[in-house]
Amino acid sequence: MAVNFDEPIKRSGEEWAPYPEQLVISPELNGRHDSPDIEPLIQSILQHGQLQLCLTRREGGKMVLAAGFNRWRAVSEINKRKLTPEPLRLKCVYRELSEKQAFLANIAENQCRNATTPMDDAYNIQRLINVYQMSKDEIAKAYGMSLSWVIQRLGLIEAIPAVEKQIRKGAIKGPAARAVAKLSKEHQKNLAAKAEKTGKVTLEDVREEIGAPEKPRRVLEPPAPQEPVSHAPTPAPQTIPAPVPVTNGNGCKQDCHGQNSKLVGIELARAVISEDLTPTETIMLAYRLLESYDMKV
Repeated sequence: MAVNFDEPIKRSGEEWAPYPEQLVISPELNGRHDSPDIEPLIQSILQHGQLQLCLTRREGGKMVLAAGFNRWRAVSEINKRKLTPEPLRLKCVYRELSEKQAFLANIAENQCRNATTPMDDAYNIQRLINVYQMSKDEIAKAYGMSLSWVIQRLGLIEAIPAVEKQIRKGAIKGPAARAVAKLSKEHQKNLAAKAEKTGKVTLEDVREEIGAPEKPRRVLEPPAPQEPVSHAPTPAPQTIPAPVPVTNGNGCKQDCHGQNSKLVGIELARAVISEDLTPTETIMLAYRLLESYDMKV
């Protein structure tokens, strides 16, 4: 049912209450590919009423839901089942938002409530890049995450549906999920079957599947013997003239990419330490980080 915005909505921030069917719904802007169980939310609304407003925006004179998809589903289901004497209206607030701003607001709301799955993150990031032309750095800032986190999430897009299902279930996660997504379809199919059977796939399972040697364990070397301390007087340091910086034809110093190199090194080190990356994963992440800073590989 098309509704004229001019009558119920006059300014941004105004609250209003349409019926669920009066809203235009765009499932691709939900931010969740796995719809959670809304039965507890239905019972909560029946007992306490709708406690949080839904966010709506204007598009071509129509009311469009921007955030609050589960509340919309719950109220719609209540009305469908006729659980109340009269159909419920959906409590909403109107904001002047573009589609991109609404999508980002929905992502932020999901992060504050029930976190999205890694696969949801991957598809949402892909949409931010392809549809809204955002850079990986901008997306990292929007999520409050590192650039390496964004790149790692994007790598999950290559997972076949069977693997994607296991990632969503949590049977394949973390470094194992990223490693599986990079494999051939046949290897992914085999590991998805293993996850379905055992409920878990680890990096060791990935190495066994592709026939790679086990990751060597780090061996602590005994400390080297210290040389005896000499009490001879220390000679005075010699003064060495500072080198003249070499520049290219544009007057740019030869080490003009030094700052970006440091950023790449920091991101890579952080990922290796926190994610326990394999050597292959480390090399691939380094290549992607270099490309993201427009540096030659």
